[in-house]
Amino acid sequence: MLNPLRRLFSVVEALNLLPKHEYKEAKEKLSGRSGVLQDELSLLEKSTRFVTHELEALHIEVEDKSHSLQEQIAVITRSQAFLERLIDSSHLFIVTQQFDGTILTCNARFENEFKRPTSNFTDLFMSDESRKMFQDRIDLLKGNHCEVIQLDAEFANDQGLPIYLDWTCSIVDDEKGRNIILAIGIDLTQRKRDEEALEWLANNDPLTGIGNRRGFQHDLQKVLDTQRNGAVVFIDVNRFKQINDLYGHTVGDNVLIQIAESLRASVRLTDSISRLAGDEFTVVLPNIKADQLEKFLQKLSEKLCGQLFLSREGRWVEYSVSVGAALIPLHGTTEQELIVHADMAMYQAKKKGGDQWQIFDPSTNDLADIRRDHDLTSLLKQALKRTDLFELNYQPIYCIKSETVSHYEVLLRLTDLNGNPVYPNDFIPAAERMGLIRLVDEWVLDHAISKLATIWEAGTHFSLSINISAPTLQSNTFPEILNNLIRKYQVDPSYIIIELTETAYIENFQMVLTNLTRISESGVMVALDDFGVGFSSFSYLKKLPLSYVKLDGSYILDLENNLDNQVFVESLNKMVNAFGMRTIAEFVEDEVTLRKLEELGVEYAQGYYIGKPSPDLSEMVAGAGFEPTTFGL
Repeated sequence: MLNPLRRLFSVVEALNLLPKHEYKEAKEKLSGRSGVLQDELSLLEKSTRFVTHELEALHIEVEDKSHSLQEQIAVITRSQAFLERLIDSSHLFIVTQQFDGTILTCNARFENEFKRPTSNFTDLFMSDESRKMFQDRIDLLKGNHCEVIQLDAEFANDQGLPIYLDWTCSIVDDEKGRNIILAIGIDLTQRKRDEEALEWLANNDPLTGIGNRRGFQHDLQKVLDTQRNGAVVFIDVNRFKQINDLYGHTVGDNVLIQIAESLRASVRLTDSISRLAGDEFTVVLPNIKADQLEKFLQKLSEKLCGQLFLSREGRWVEYSVSVGAALIPLHGTTEQELIVHADMAMYQAKKKGGDQWQIFDPSTNDLADIRRDHDLTSLLKQALKRTDLFELNYQPIYCIKSETVSHYEVLLRLTDLNGNPVYPNDFIPAAERMGLIRLVDEWVLDHAISKLATIWEAGTHFSLSINISAPTLQSNTFPEILNNLIRKYQVDPSYIIIELTETAYIENFQMVLTNLTRISESGVMVALDDFGVGFSSFSYLKKLPLSYVKLDGSYILDLENNLDNQVFVESLNKMVNAFGMRTIAEFVEDEVTLRKLEELGVEYAQGYYIGKPSPDLSEMVAGAGFEPTTFGL
């Protein structure tokens, strides 16, 4: 009985292992139990082995399918996560909603933009008109009258700010097979802002925020179309280029902004203000009469002149304007006529000095001068481009003690297109008014230093004294321009003398001092012109790195007969010499004056007795060792 019982216990133990999926152990319990005789216990063992095998095979199959299912679930999960990330990271707004606007789902972009609790899509519209339009199109979609609808409208985001969205809506099935609306939106806010900005820029000046030339033309045409009375005002900032050159374009821009703000505060609501270009402004005044215009221009010329504080330098920059005006229809009925006449009136005002105004007067004699200014501007611009209008002349400066020419002053001459001479007293002030003086100075510098190099190649070494205007001397680029020319023509800087003129127009003395110190350190000499006129020149004598000082010609004329001038010249000469500088006397017209200067101790003389200005420097250099009478009349 023991053997059958052991066999029976093995079957029982094997069966107990099957629920635990321990098939290998169950097989081991049943192994080696088959015999020749097949009794009921043998059948039980056989059946148990079969069941164990089948259960093991079934378990393996289930595990394989479970593993495969898990892999599929993982793929689906990753795909779902990827789609969710893709939708949430999209710049599109994605919303599902019911036909009544109830929001079902939305992506992260939509949630971030509309953070406030929102249950209905239509609540986001900023206008009832857009809301109704959207609902009408949804009804078309619901009634199968179209497959897709599109709508762009303004919406309010979570901060209540408007954003402009373009929505595309279509019908889709949800997971339960119900029809819902899928709405996909694109943010057009920036594009709309850009379009509005471009439209604004088309009619306005970005620096000052007032109208531009196109805006001016549009506003003026409106006034002309109504055939009412009115006026066009033309405003120009005096010496604006000099402000830019001295203090930089940022300061110049701030001046323009300040003028624009003053204009806003000075005009009526019906008036329009514009910045045409650079430093030119206009005002269109509809329905204004001549007597009203005079009062307006007087007030305007006062308000537009002001000052700007430079915190870095601790100083004020003063600016002024010149104002001209033309009446509609008295002085013109077209834009061209009115702007030309207002511009001409502005030049009339500019001729009077700073902060002046003028209404166009066709009968005034000043019109010829204004037209001449225009012609001079055109001529100067052509002369800077051509080679036959500007010409350099040279006048010798004589060393009285050694009776030889010390150096030559470079003088600029100009001829018009017909070959007629244009005098410096005419074209130099015009160049200053039109902002061309720096270009003229640079032309003179370039051609004078080039001429100096040519003299050197011929084997003769003479210095040239070159006049430079105050605006150029106050430019921070002047030393660099001069040094570049010295390097370009390979000349010795000690043979160049920069002559300072127009000291009355020096506004930024510190910049002039810095520039002259820099060029003096490089070897260039400096001369001061018109010394003795005004108290400012005495302070310049002490502060500037001068080599030569020119006595103003008013003290030299009739020197022989004017004892006061003799005392003054002698005193000035001693003071100049005390500073280690040398004195040059201008306007020496005869030998008597020359000898008196020698008696008073003046070292150098210049004038027609010494020599007239001439373009032929080579011939003058050839006679440089002659007696002074050789150079005389």
